[in-house]
Amino acid sequence: MKKALFLNTIFVMTFIITQAYLDSPAHAIECNDQFQIIKGHGELSTPYCQISYLTEVSHEFGYKHSFHEIRKSFFLKQKICDHIGDDIRISSICHSFKSDQGSNFFD
Repeated sequence: MKKALFLNTIFVMTFIITQAYLDSPAHAIECNDQFQIIKGHGELSTPYCQISYLTEVSHEFGYKHSFHEIRKSFFLKQKICDHIGDDIRISSICHSFKSDQGSNFFD
């Protein structure tokens, strides 16, 4: 009984330490606007950083939605992009989310 309790305690402590290590900021994705900073290689535009930057800019316009809410909802991205997507900082991000893509040259 004591051995099982001891092993269970070791397992729980290992799990907690592992979670704390994986959730530490050292393993977080670092963004510069819509670009992910890749150490030793520069910057790369990634969906994660694009949504992070869209969230940041949308907060400046008064939107209160979290990163996770915007990331999970296509329609929320579309709503935000319809309203503020002409802002030069996010126009390239919003291009694929705006409901009105403008008129086609051949229409």
